[in-house]
Amino acid sequence: MPAVARPRSSDARQYTSWNRARLSVVVPIGVIVAVAIVCIVVAVLSSAQRADVVAVDHEKQLFSRAISNYGERVLREVESVASSDGAIQNIRRSFDPEWAKQRVGMWLGTYFDHDYVLIFDRNDELIYSMVGYRPADMKWFATARPGLAPLIEYMRGRDPSLTAAIRLSQMALTDGGAHRQTAVISRLMGRPAVIAAVAVGPAEGISRSSDNVAPIIMSVKFIDDGALSGIAAQLRLTNLRKIEQDPLPVGDLAYDLNGPHGNVIARFAWTPKQPGAEIVHNVVPFIAVALTGFALLAAFVLRYMRRTAAAIAAGESRLRHLAMHDPLCGLPNRIYFGERLEAVIEEVRGARDDREYR
Repeated sequence: MPAVARPRSSDARQYTSWNRARLSVVVPIGVIVAVAIVCIVVAVLSSAQRADVVAVDHEKQLFSRAISNYGERVLREVESVASSDGAIQNIRRSFDPEWAKQRVGMWLGTYFDHDYVLIFDRNDELIYSMVGYRPADMKWFATARPGLAPLIEYMRGRDPSLTAAIRLSQMALTDGGAHRQTAVISRLMGRPAVIAAVAVGPAEGISRSSDNVAPIIMSVKFIDDGALSGIAAQLRLTNLRKIEQDPLPVGDLAYDLNGPHGNVIARFAWTPKQPGAEIVHNVVPFIAVALTGFALLAAFVLRYMRRTAAAIAAGESRLRHLAMHDPLCGLPNRIYFGERLEAVIEEVRGARDDREYR
């Protein structure tokens, strides 16, 4: 048994050296490829997250603009009535309740679906009101008047602040006089609404800034589910709705419509688009294929190098055997004898040194 110990240990050392050589080549390549794949994954995830943020900001801007357009459209509808010759004749010069009902209340309520239509005279007294398709009672007006009074004061030029409302359209005058028209988004009776007011006229010989006696047609259109469904269809917003303080489902976006001083007029929510998630969803299969291909390639290279190392080690063992044995009879030759003799001498010398040490 000692006679074969040296050749086997030599073969083992040769095989270990090939393992080390294999690892010194494969490991750096594997690390480089793995780092490259990780960088690609991180880049894809970062780009996807950024795409989601940009998409959310874009949807917020579109929604804000859609709300403004909604209010400006209400103002144009009221203005189309207030600036007509019939309104000047039948409201400003001599008030005709029947004409106001047919051409103002029913017109705005039926064709443009306004919720409240009101007409104030030169003394800011209510001379006509309609809620839906029926005249409003004074009890309702007493409840609604605190929310409408700031707009009347603004139209008359007495109070230009409108601190609790978002101004959508106005004709600001440098002399602080009366305003011709305006539209705001405000809370009325606990609900977000667009309130548009237009002075009837103009009258001949009176400048707009001095026309503090013009009757005012005011209209209220709530931002309700119907309005939101139209905006959602236009902007393709999923599940657009009004919310209060209810907890949002995971993934939904809350948008606060704030007044000029930070007061919350309305709170909306919808499910935002996630282009980043779609990008990740589309890229993940390719990344998985790349990782699988890399794993298969690494396994193939390792197997190939293992087989190569084993073949080289077997070749070296075969060459060593041929070098130490006679090719004809297969018996050990002089080289083998010399190596064995050196090994025995080393063993005897080592044993003697051990005895002397003890």
